[in-house]
Amino acid sequence: MRHKTRGFIKMENITDAKVKDAKEAVEIVKEFFRKVKGAEIKMGTRELIDWMDFGVISVQELSGGEGTRAKGYKIICDFKENLFGDRKETYDITVGFNGEVTSVKRIENEQI
Repeated sequence: MRHKTRGFIKMENITDAKVKDAKEAVEIVKEFFRKVKGAEIKMGTRELIDWMDFGVISVQELSGGEGTRAKGYKIICDFKENLFGDRKETYDITVGFNGEVTSVKRIENEQI
């Protein structure tokens, strides 16, 4: 991708991480579930995903080994199975530094 900077063309380094921090990784996970659950629509001023009580339980940076940078983030989150129920689903999601969701596992509540 090219950006103009004062008459010069600056090329982005393709090895630069797209995910800068844990907060951005959580937003990627939330966007993933918006698409998967069809929760992109708004009801009033809130999105459906927010009505389903999307919440983050934990965020962990995944190490890439000694002397290397981290591989991404492991995020455990939960939300209601459906809009009208109280039962929640819990997921373990891995987001790589390239912004890609690389793993999605549903966790049974007894395993938490």
